[in-house]
Amino acid sequence: MVENDTLTEILNQKSGGDINLRDCDDDSIRRLTDDLVKDPEDIRDTVEILLFTLRDTQRQLDIANLKAYKDQLTGLYNSRFYEEFMQKEVERVKRYKTGLSIIYIDFDDFSNINSTYGHDGGDEALRDIAHVSEEVGRISDIWVRKGGDEFIIILVETDAEGAQDALKRYQEIFSSRSVPYEGKTIEYSASLGLAIFNRKTMQTAKDLEIAADTEMYRVKESSQAQRNLDTSGPKPAP
Repeated sequence: MVENDTLTEILNQKSGGDINLRDCDDDSIRRLTDDLVKDPEDIRDTVEILLFTLRDTQRQLDIANLKAYKDQLTGLYNSRFYEEFMQKEVERVKRYKTGLSIIYIDFDDFSNINSTYGHDGGDEALRDIAHVSEEVGRISDIWVRKGGDEFIIILVETDAEGAQDALKRYQEIFSSRSVPYEGKTIEYSASLGLAIFNRKTMQTAKDLEIAADTEMYRVKESSQAQRNLDTSGPKPAP
């Protein structure tokens, strides 16, 4: 394999100048190729140069695409990634009849965190979701920041039992979280809703997302009602 330094030497020898591979546009590569193939012994070097250029270009594209699919604040995947991935995943599930579920996560009273600790404190709480994904998330789970304080965990190739187990584990984690921030402690909780893709009643990723979102709000309302009941205390005897 011809290394980058060797390729640069070949470029300089053939062009009579000082050229870097990354400075070569299509016309430059074509001219270089025309020069090299005049000598049959240099055909291999021509192929090496072209392969290197293609690999380097692909690498730069991969990096650019990865940034486009990442949320800047948390480092998790963003909604653009979610939409594209889920469209393909649903088609795959329909074809191969494998399991697919998502868990919708929404902070409880996130506005209070911003009001109490400011938006920087709120951002720190949002970043904590990424810490959870790294510390306790399953390797196969895909974490997405859908927007604001809403997140989605994609459970690929997971049956109903596995999805329920994952939900219980994450419910326990997000029932009460503490995040250190500027000498203080931000405490928060989140409501989670699970939806399992049903090939009979669901056709699209949006159907699955709506089901998970609906379940999440049901859980949130139920939890809020229970908290109100707990704070109101027992009713006095007549």
